[in-house]
Amino acid sequence: LDNAADLWYNIGIGHHASDNFEEALTAYVKAREAYLKMKNEKLAYECLGKSAVCHHLLGNLKEAAVAYLDTSRYHKQCATASDANEEDEAAEHQKQALLLSNATNIYSEVGDMEKCAACMDELLEACQNVKDKQVQAKIYHDIGLVYIAEGHHQSSAEVFEQSLKCLKHMKTSKRD
Repeated sequence: LDNAADLWYNIGIGHHASDNFEEALTAYVKAREAYLKMKNEKLAYECLGKSAVCHHLLGNLKEAAVAYLDTSRYHKQCATASDANEEDEAAEHQKQALLLSNATNIYSEVGDMEKCAACMDELLEACQNVKDKQVQAKIYHDIGLVYIAEGHHQSSAEVFEQSLKCLKHMKTSKRD
């Protein structure tokens, strides 16, 4: 059944909206499997991203981090695709950075500093490609919080200042 994927996805949305995260996760996994059989990569990764959120909300932090990372890499691939227009590229970079931010925060929270550092490197690179200064400011702020948790106070101050620069740039741009 071709529409089984859509049905499972919609079942997941319904359960998710009702805070039934276990049921939502099950539905998203089934929808992802169906989308993969249909070779619909975009919707398969949409389901993986929603699964990551469910894992996160259920406290399955390592599973959430892996799903966030996999989904972020898909969005990076989309952003650098030869047929991506400028608007699509910017949206994909933003999705990639926000997903990486989630994975970075989780790895910091569970104390996996090696994976946290690797995600942080990817995140800092990805953040440079984000056009929306408000999103950029949020990501730099999140990075600063991770640095504080790790005891890297000078680095936290630097990224907090970067966050402030983004906000100031927004204010200046609105006046123009």
